[in-house]
Amino acid sequence: MKLPAKLLCGGLAGAVAQSVSYPLDVTRRRMQLALMPTTEAKRFGSGMFHTLMLIYEENGVVKGLYRGMSINYLRAIPMAAVSFSTYELMGQLLGLDTGMKV
Repeated sequence: MKLPAKLLCGGLAGAVAQSVSYPLDVTRRRMQLALMPTTEAKRFGSGMFHTLMLIYEENGVVKGLYRGMSINYLRAIPMAAVSFSTYELMGQLLGLDTGMKV
C-alpha cells in the first residue's frame, strides 16, 4: 500500500473514532466543570448518562454533543493519519508482518 493510501486510511479511521467518542469527551468536560465551587454547572455532576441527557435536552446534538467538533477534526485527523502511516511503515521496514503488502 502506498503512503498516500496509508495517510487516507489513518485519517478516515481517526475521523470515525473522534466522531464516535467526542460526545463522551464533552460529557467528561461538563462533569469536571461541575466540581468547581463557583460554577452554576453543578447539575452536570450527577453521572455520565444524566449529563449526556442534560446536554442533549438543552442544546441538541449539533450545538451540544458535537460542539467544537470541527476544531477537533483539524487536530485529530492529521495526527491519526501520521500515526497510522508511521506505524505501518516502521513495521514494514523492520520486516514485521503488518498484514499489508509493500
